[in-house]
Amino acid sequence: MYRTHIISSLASILFGILLIAWIIPTQTPEWPGYGMPASLLPNILAWIIIVSASINLIKTIITGYGKGQPSPLSFKMFLHLLAFTAVLAAAMPLMSMFGYFIGSAIVLAACCLLCGERKPVRLVIVAAATIVVIWAALWKGLGVMLPGM
Repeated sequence: MYRTHIISSLASILFGILLIAWIIPTQTPEWPGYGMPASLLPNILAWIIIVSASINLIKTIITGYGKGQPSPLSFKMFLHLLAFTAVLAAAMPLMSMFGYFIGSAIVLAACCLLCGERKPVRLVIVAAATIVVIWAALWKGLGVMLPGM
């Protein structure tokens, strides 16, 4: 478990650095000089990843958390992780095909189902509330384009 924490923290730090150094600069459009640049929010999130992973790495090394404990990842848990990965990988194609609202609703409902939620009313409320809050914050609040809009 100790080794797992260290490896996952280092991998997250490297991923954040890769985002800032290569992925975000090559995948965001040029800044036209008004409003906020398209790379601002991704850069903030990349820095959050780096800082959080660094804190976890330092905490793990200092406290020795997880030493002598086996890693709890079973085959069933690995398949569950792959299912989440597949749903999240399908998010952008779904939003491109069906628009932000319908694509996001499908992704959020699938995530809720994978988390064990089976009550349809809760699925609808969580999906709708999350979609509307994100839409209001990004589209109306910050003027950030959402997929399929």
